[in-house]
Amino acid sequence: IGWHRQGADTVSGWAAGGPLIAERVDEAQRVREEVEFLGGRDRLFGCRHLPQGAVAGGLVMCSPILSDFGANYRREVHLARRLAAAGIAVQRFHPRGMGHSDGDRQDLTLDTMVEDVATAVERLRQRCGISVVALLGTRFAALVAAAAARELAAAPVVLWEPVTDPARYFREGLRARSVHHRRRGSSGSDGPEAERAAQGFVDILGIPVGRELTRTPFAAAVAR
Repeated sequence: IGWHRQGADTVSGWAAGGPLIAERVDEAQRVREEVEFLGGRDRLFGCRHLPQGAVAGGLVMCSPILSDFGANYRREVHLARRLAAAGIAVQRFHPRGMGHSDGDRQDLTLDTMVEDVATAVERLRQRCGISVVALLGTRFAALVAAAAARELAAAPVVLWEPVTDPARYFREGLRARSVHHRRRGSSGSDGPEAERAAQGFVDILGIPVGRELTRTPFAAAVAR
């Protein structure tokens, strides 16, 4: 693993000396991986998987949220490395409020996630000199990828186990929370609505989910 700086970079905003990038090279698979922070004041943690040879295409992975984020992580890394070995440059990232990125989880919304996709797409385009970038959205992030694709002309979209009913998705999370509390012999809080009114978010098994992500108008908007 090595470190290097690129030149002035308008995407990252680190004009003084360029962004600091950690690099790992897998000679066996002929894949190079670059890790850096993307964006402006609120940074995204990003990892690029690049072929050692010519780049045949580009893909941005939109990771899922809640418990799916951790459950799917290893599969995304494995897929990204396999695609890079086949000539496809892949950009993975953590949306703001998730993983190693800046921000609070309760501030996570559809809009912020779509903005983060745009940042990741632009960075991959700039780094690899490609124009058309495909999007891969997993579980809840399938909604994010579909929404982001509307802003990107001719962007192919791949959906992996997509969530098609966001209201049901959050109900299932709350049901899992209820089962967890019962197994522990506790009733938990006064209920999700009271909890959301009191603190602005609902705790779903240790993960704060903000009001904007669960309210009915949001579910209706993404279902259109």
